[in-house]
Amino acid sequence: MAASRTDAGVHAREQVVNFRTKSPLPPPTFIKGLNHYLPRDIAVKAAFRASDSFNVRRSAISREYNYYILNSPTRSPLRSSFSSLVPGHLDIGAMNQACQALIGKHDFASFATCIEAGIKSTIRNVYRAEIEKDGDLAIFNIVANSFLPHQVRNTVGALIEVGLGKMTVDEFRSIFDAKRPGLAGPTAPACGLCLMRINYPHYRHSGYPGGLKSITLEKMMQTHPTRVIEHAVKGMLPHTRLGASMKKKLRVYVGDVHPHPAQTKTTPIKETK
Repeated sequence: MAASRTDAGVHAREQVVNFRTKSPLPPPTFIKGLNHYLPRDIAVKAAFRASDSFNVRRSAISREYNYYILNSPTRSPLRSSFSSLVPGHLDIGAMNQACQALIGKHDFASFATCIEAGIKSTIRNVYRAEIEKDGDLAIFNIVANSFLPHQVRNTVGALIEVGLGKMTVDEFRSIFDAKRPGLAGPTAPACGLCLMRINYPHYRHSGYPGGLKSITLEKMMQTHPTRVIEHAVKGMLPHTRLGASMKKKLRVYVGDVHPHPAQTKTTPIKETK
């Protein structure tokens, strides 16, 4: 299972997958073995053992994508596989104004190409959306809890229309109200899109759920000891309805004070004759 689906032609810098195995082989052996059999355009960079309760998709708190636009009058043979060419001048300021409408919790139905049967809601929470210019590259960065099918590429297509002056910022904002799949666009080419990273609760961010900053177990024990103990205990509970119920009720308290009367310390009574 992969943490985030990517279309054909889309790149991934830090995709995360998980699988179950009874093999006793250590993670480094898995890395070497998988890289031996995988094609040259895929590489496993790290491997770890995880608890049975870990789900690579549901445990993630956010996904981060970059879209690379080559804003140049001529193509680049070296960057054509990793960027989309837009020869016309782009108004980055107007595009960033439109990006502000993306931030927050909204119904992004109009930004999806289609609504698949398994999708229960089209509401997504976008934590960050902005475009930066780096030479002749315009880089669109977006971070959200999750994305709808083709949501990022359709968003980029609409932003390019704004940058070229073919769509106003107000017209871009009005796309949300229609809630009609396929309205945003045109869909930007897959080659410019790259999944940058998947973020999990065991990492902290610098302002938004992106920009990973790892916290060691020692640091977590100093700052959030109850969270470490809760995670350890939950990993030992059975994967049954009873175990799920126990996980919901599990609470860890620091110090001698406990709200439950059964856990209150009592002074032993000494019998006297």
